[in-house]
Amino acid sequence: MKNKIILIPITIFAIGIFQRCTIKSTKNQKVISQELLYDSINKHSKLFDVDLTTIVEFNDTDSTNNNFNNLSLIIEKDTFHLIPDLKNKEFIKERNTLKIKFATEAKFISKTYENDSLSDKILKSIIIIDKSKIIEKDKPFVVKSLILGYPVKENGIKFE
Repeated sequence: MKNKIILIPITIFAIGIFQRCTIKSTKNQKVISQELLYDSINKHSKLFDVDLTTIVEFNDTDSTNNNFNNLSLIIEKDTFHLIPDLKNKEFIKERNTLKIKFATEAKFISKTYENDSLSDKILKSIIIIDKSKIIEKDKPFVVKSLILGYPVKENGIKFE
């Protein structure tokens, strides 16, 4: 009985330390916004091809290329790898952070511009790093719907 009394506080303490380490490690990144890009140029059969981009902010102390390549987007039960656009990264000196835009392997199709059901799926989605840690969404997180009025560059990712 005495062993159980000692074991319970030790277990609670160990769980608390583990949770603190996990929470601390995911605070180094946050999702700023996500953009649904509706392609009006290559519109086929009255349907829009829709691409998704995600902007993630990293603390400068945690900004290694290894972290950029381990992000995934989970929508319902599907997981999609996020592809970083490292040519257009933005360093914000006053906050000592780095903003990077990611493309998603997921391709969506929509009949209408600003499809509410698609936006809801994106709002409910989560982004993970290293297959286990959830990246929190920023307080003023938004899902923007944009329409492309120019051709997208074929050899590589082009964002504007």
